[in-house]
Amino acid sequence: VVVYQAILHKMVPILFDDLKKTKLVQCINNTLYYFLRNYVSYIMYLDSNILELAFEISSRAQLEGIKVFIVKGPILMDYLYGGNNYRVFNDIDLLVEKKNVPKVKKILCELGYVQGHYSKEDNTIRVATRQEIVQKEMGSHETVEFHKSLNGINMMDIVVDINSSFSWKGIPCIDAINMRNVMNHSKKYIVNGCSIDSMEPEYLFLHTCVHLYVEATLFCWQYSWYKNYGDIELSKYIDIGLFLSKNIKWELVNDIILKNFLVEPISYVLTNFSLLFSRNLVPQELVKYIVPEE
Repeated sequence: VVVYQAILHKMVPILFDDLKKTKLVQCINNTLYYFLRNYVSYIMYLDSNILELAFEISSRAQLEGIKVFIVKGPILMDYLYGGNNYRVFNDIDLLVEKKNVPKVKKILCELGYVQGHYSKEDNTIRVATRQEIVQKEMGSHETVEFHKSLNGINMMDIVVDINSSFSWKGIPCIDAINMRNVMNHSKKYIVNGCSIDSMEPEYLFLHTCVHLYVEATLFCWQYSWYKNYGDIELSKYIDIGLFLSKNIKWELVNDIILKNFLVEPISYVLTNFSLLFSRNLVPQELVKYIVPEE
């Protein structure tokens, strides 16, 4: 049960590291030990490949003068986890202004990515139709996923998502943040020696909160919600806890929340976090967003 939940909530690397640190690893079944060890090795291998590709995309965008932010996985692995492979991720998320979406799509195509849908049954990518591509972009703030299979590596499918909304899915009630303003708050992160563009920590924290809220509460009509439990893995609340321990300008974070009508998503995330862990870990400037238990 513990191993299943660790996989589901993307906590296996943290679990395995704790087992080694506490020497409890000596007590577990050999088969289970080798499974955990090999799983963590695979995660490390996958992370390093995704990081390389994220750096390639970021560098190409910089070369062509296009501002592209890498968000979530690779950036959080560095900023929150110090480069350690505790953060499980299997895709690359890009945040761009709407006007730059066609340019970024062109870069991805030139780098060998294909817009389409991955089939788990036969490990192939079905190319998206023009209708699917147009409908997706007209009806949302994201594109049809881009896929790339790494040569010689079985079942290694790298996914790239392009989004032009801070709230990730373009939800009107929490989409007041102006993307041009967000793109002006850029910061270079050095991840395993690679320089990658993303947003300043204050915006990165808010983006992580908003993304968690949107995925967890507003997609009950999507099949992936039933399959992945609304994308509310425990690892995402670990991310929030590590953010809260950082020396971030929390007064500035509070100002951004109030100016951009982000009270609802922030309250949701911080209230859940305080129930899972402790409200004492929440900075004083944000405690007011925790909803009291009835």
